[in-house]
Formats: sequence, structure tokens, C-alpha cells
Amino acid sequence: TVQFRYTQSSSMSTENPTVALPTSAETRTLSSELGTPPPPSAASSPSSFSDTSGPSAFSVLSKETQLDTQISRQVWEGALPLVFRLRRAEVCALQSPHAVYVMASRGTYLPLLMAEFRQHFAQAVSPENRDQEMWVEAEGVPLRWHLPLGVLYDQLCGGTSPIGSATVSASTSAASSGSTDTMASSSLDIPPAGATLLSGHLPWELTVRFAGFPSSRILHCPSLRTVEQHFMNVLKQANYIKFGNGSGVNSLTSSQQIQLWQAVSKGDFDSYLEVNDRLWPSQVKHLPIRVLRRNSLPTVQLPFEPYRVDGQENTVAGALHLVDSALFPDPCACGSDWNVLVHGIAIPLETPLLWLCRNLSYPDNFVYIVLCHQ
Repeated sequence: TVQFRYTQSSSMSTENPTVALPTSAETRTLSSELGTPPPPSAASSPSSFSDTSGPSAFSVLSKETQLDTQISRQVWEGALPLVFRLRRAEVCALQSPHAVYVMASRGTYLPLLMAEFRQHFAQAVSPENRDQEMWVEAEGVPLRWHLPLGVLYDQLCGGTSPIGSATVSASTSAASSGSTDTMASSSLDIPPAGATLLSGHLPWELTVRFAGFPSSRILHCPSLRTVEQHFMNVLKQANYIKFGNGSGVNSLTSSQQIQLWQAVSKGDFDSYLEVNDRLWPSQVKHLPIRVLRRNSLPTVQLPFEPYRVDGQENTVAGALHLVDSALFPDPCACGSDWNVLVHGIAIPLETPLLWLCRNLSYPDNFVYIVLCHQ
């Protein structure tokens, strides 16, 4: 039986979950109990997925268990406390507007939050800036709205919070060509390795700006429709990786696509799950995973496979070995000088990638792995 455990911290429960993740051996046991086909043997396992049709794809884990749904729900409900303040130099009113405090979902996007209080800050700036695009920075770093909020926090502050990092416990088990995401990698605006990181204190202090939009560092977002279009484009990319073609999102009706976006924007897990479960094929080609670090290197996106050539489940350690074999020299090793964060949770390196993608993906269907020094 795979164990699930979720404990709350006395300081900040949203940032300190403790979840027992299944290891490779445990997920194989769960698969057999559910009648799910086991991982392929070494004799029948292809070394790559260059052929996008035919029997070369592997079966995915069933999600029809209370365990997986419970974990996915807990992850979905993860939130960050934020405080927005207008930059003092831009205040033209007699009095600075009050700060806005928000408890925001990790899976949301900044423009969805800012639309609620734009007018509150706009009325305090000069007339020439009032109609300018509002943007946000954290301690001088412009925040890229096209990434989920939780990814932004983990990349800038993950592992530095005085309340401690979230942890995941798991029992130890024995266990292509690549590309980079140009949109996610364009000017990361992250301090170089060895530089002082952001404080990590909660609530996360964010500065609202109207003047001096840094168009060379972050994307413009003229409307909420832009956010929706970006989300759907990333969702299509993730599902192309899984299916090997565009049949995933393209098979959804217009009403289902609308339901999916509304569920994301409103934080409705059950409505989201109803549609998103259709986006997990019975056969999966590759796994949509992006790896980020706190430095100037681009976001890495490779065609990670669910199983190794020997038929064993591919793990986080194996994926990180492909990303940087110098930092992670042994694809089967469980020890490392890095914390591996997903949704603010410290993930053991022996965690199976397939299980990780099925349960800890962001709403856009990508798993965002953030590496930080211990």
C-alpha cells in the first residue's frame, strides 16, 4: 500500500506539506493491484520514442484511486500569501494606497490577480502612467507573468524561507535530442549562482509598477485574453509531448476548453479534473517536464521518457542526469547537494517521473522542477 501523509506546519501550512511519495517499486505494486499493465521488460523496451506511432509507447498509471486524487487535490489547494504595494516613487496622490493582501493559488497567473485591484493602484499614479500596463517586481526582479505563481516563488525564493522548505518523504528503492523553451528562457532575470537570493519571507512582498515597463525582460500582457491564449498554447505543447500529436487538446469541445480555463482561473479543482483527465492518454510517449535553476541558464525542456531502456521506471535522478550530468553524475543516485522543488515540495531523487507528472503537474500539464542549493 502506498502511504499518503500530509501535515501542517504551525508557521505556514501552505508552504510546509509533508507527502509520502511512492517509489518505483511501490508504483509497480499499485499498478498490479489496479490491473494496470506493468512496465515493459528490457527485452521489449525501445531505447527511444523516435517513432510516434505504433506500439512503442508505454502504458501510464491509472488515476482511479483515492490516493492519487487526494494528493492532486492537496497540491492544487497549495497557496502563497502575497502583499502588493505600489512603488513609492510612482505615488502622485496625497496618500499612498493601502497594500493589497492576497492568498493566491500556486497554479494561478499574476494578471488574474492584478485585474482585481488595478484600479485601486492606478488612481494613485500620475495621469500619464495611469493607462500604462501594470507590472510587478520582487526586490527589483521583474516577474514573468507567463509562469505559474508557484514556479516564480520557488525559482526566486525556494529553499530560503525561514519557515523551512516543504518536504516529501519516500522509502528508498533500487531502482534524444533536447531543446530549450525559448519563451520560458528569455532573460530569466535570476541572480547568478552565488549571488544573494531573495529573502523568501512570507507574505511575499511584491511591488506594483506602472512606469518603465521592462519589455526586454518580460512579455507584454494587454488583456486577460492573452493569459488564456498563453495557457492553452502551453497546454497544447504539453499534450503534444504526451500524445506525440495534437489530438489531446484538439479533441476537446469548445465548451470543455472554456470549462478548463474557467476552472483554472477560479481555482475549481473538480471542474478542472473532469476535463483534464481526458488529456491523459492510455499510452504516453514522453513526459512534459521543465527544469529551472536560479541562474542565467535557460529553462531546460527535454523529451523525458517514462521508462529506461532496462524497463525500470525513469526517476527524477535520471531526468536531472540528462539535464546536467556534471551536477547529477549518477542517474540512479539518491544523494545530491541540490534541493529539487516541485510546488514548493522537496522531491526525493528516486521519485518516478510518471507518477510525478500524473499527480504534481501544474494546470498547464507541465511539471516545473526548480533546483536550489541545499
